[in-house]
Amino acid sequence: MEVDGTHHMEAAQWAADLRRQNEVWIAGDRILRFTAFDVRRRPDEVAAQLRAALLAAGWRPTI
Repeated sequence: MEVDGTHHMEAAQWAADLRRQNEVWIAGDRILRFTAFDVRRRPDEVAAQLRAALLAAGWRPTI
């Protein structure tokens, strides 16, 4: 998971983030990206997406 602050909206930072994310995807990993606003104001949505990603990757809850 990555939480982006406002500096990630700058063009140079945004382009660097895209390149880095491409490398991660090529390696077979996944990145979920959330703004700090979403983590603070939409925690249920963030948690639901994290859970969905974990389930898609094969994780199964023990309960």
